[in-house]
Parts: sequence; C-alpha cells; structure tokens
Amino acid sequence: MASPSKKRKRNFTEEEIAILIEEVEVRKKVLFASFSTSITAVQKRQAWESVRNGVNAASAARRTVDELKKKWSDINTSAKKLGAEFRRKSGATGGGPPPPPLDERTLLVMDIMGVVAVEGVEHYVDTLEEEPEQTTPASRPTTPSQPPSPLPPSPLPPPPLPPPPLLLPPQRPARRQTMSATKNQML
Repeated sequence: MASPSKKRKRNFTEEEIAILIEEVEVRKKVLFASFSTSITAVQKRQAWESVRNGVNAASAARRTVDELKKKWSDINTSAKKLGAEFRRKSGATGGGPPPPPLDERTLLVMDIMGVVAVEGVEHYVDTLEEEPEQTTPASRPTTPSQPPSPLPPSPLPPPPLPPPPLLLPPQRPARRQTMSATKNQML
C-alpha cells in the first residue's frame, strides 16, 4: 500500500530570497546571538516567525520556519564559498584578468554574517605562513651592558646545522649454523 507522497513546494523566487535576507538583517541580533538571560529561545522563535510572516506576505507559497532556516543556511553557505573563492582568486599570481566582483546579495549576506564568519579570526597565526623576520645583532637596540658590535653584520646566512645522528636498532648477533644448514649450502 503506497503512502500518499508529499507534494513538493515550488522553488524560492528571487523576491522571496530578497525578503528573507532583509528580514534576517533586521533581526540578526536576536537570531544569531548566543542564548543568555536577555536572549531566550522564545525570542528567537518569535523572530523566526516574524521572518516567516514577512516572507509569506509576499509569496503565494506558504513557507515554514524550518524551510526558511534551511534556505538561510544554504544562502549563507553559498556566500561563504563565493567569498572564499573571490579572496583566493584575488590573491593569485600569474596575471590575467581580475575575478568578477561579488554580487550585491552575496555582499549583503557576508555583511550580515560578520567578518569572523567570513574571513576567520583576526590575528590568528597560521602555522604555514613564514615566520616574521628575525632581528640581526646590528638592528637590535643596544643596552648599556652590551656594547655595539664593531663588525658589520655578515651578508652570508649562518651555516646549516649538522644532520641529527641516525638511530639504528640494535643488531642481532649472527646465527650459528647447524650441520644440516652447512650441508645444504654445499650441495
């Protein structure tokens, strides 16, 4: 016995998406804030219901809060991907034309998300980046207890460090041959 299938709603229109982004922007402080004594789950639910009412007022299709949350998540993910691709292409070398600018909707969504969500934590040290320049003895400020060096800094880099010693596993003592092994070798 086949169960009746749920009828699929039509895709979001550009107008619905634009209204969704506007409504989320107006209520972003409540929708994306951490729970606290001033921001409760009830307030967040009411904010999403207000977003739903705004979208449904201009749409023939009746959208639920869960559908709007899913659509916002999809829009958010898409904007992050486009922003990351734009930054990657902008920093690329090799000539060629610059990447096309991001559209207004993507920029607005990135603005709603905030800098940390888009670009990451500021002042984060990437371990793959080169280390900052080391100061040379001549560029260091001198203290009264340390006289300045009369020699100019060497233009040559310091010699490389010797390789670490190889640590080999202990050797097994040689096996004693038996009479039968010696006979097999002779044949």
